[in-house]
Amino acid sequence: MRFFRKSPSALEPRTKNITSALNLAGKGIEYGPLHAALLRKPHYDVSYVDHADRASLMQHYANDPNVDISLIPEIDIVTGGKLISEFLQTFEKI
Repeated sequence: MRFFRKSPSALEPRTKNITSALNLAGKGIEYGPLHAALLRKPHYDVSYVDHADRASLMQHYANDPNVDISLIPEIDIVTGGKLISEFLQTFEKI
């Protein structure tokens, strides 16, 4: 996975550790952000991809004490079980 920065901002240590060797310029995707997206909009030109939409994820994880469902972002691309390769044409880098 690669993540792409739209404008400079201070990164959380977790994000900095994971993305330090990546080129963060351009449009990218983050697959399965759940409640802990590495790069957040609007600072980054990123689309979130998951197997289900936000409402479904929130319902599924509503009773999970490890997931803060209020932090689950809107999912831009819902794969619904399809292969991720079917959705990649619009991204500069993955």
